[in-house]
Amino acid sequence: MPGCAVMAAPAPPPASGPALRDYADPLGFHIGSIMQMRIFDDPRYRAVLGREFNVFVSFVFQKQVEPSPGQFDFTGMDRDIQFAQEHRMKLFGASLIYRAGAVLPGWMVPRRGGDWGRPKDDYDRLMKEWIEAAKVEPDELEELDVEF
Repeated sequence: MPGCAVMAAPAPPPASGPALRDYADPLGFHIGSIMQMRIFDDPRYRAVLGREFNVFVSFVFQKQVEPSPGQFDFTGMDRDIQFAQEHRMKLFGASLIYRAGAVLPGWMVPRRGGDWGRPKDDYDRLMKEWIEAAKVEPDELEELDVEF
């Protein structure tokens, strides 16, 4: 369009000297960051995350994974797993069931205020269904710790 300037995204900062992970890896020390979804597509962020850290926490919540009962979408999780593998990073997942309303899909939000609105057994069942849908073998899990 005439008269409109299109600006390209700034280039990722060049690596200058050793990265944080270069110091942490020999010590077996985890140094990481959370996955900032708002800026994950920014090449500068991805470059710094992949270069400097050996761990990141994926914030893919139940709202994204199971938007409606029994309908699963692992796109976000697959993306984070791929990024971690490409950058030799350890990946941690955030809580799937966390803060009712903020990260839960609408079908799972409590109907009553002040509690979770469901019996504990419902959440146990939902988590087991989710793990089964993700095709995660029990021996692949380092630890499964669901508390209420």
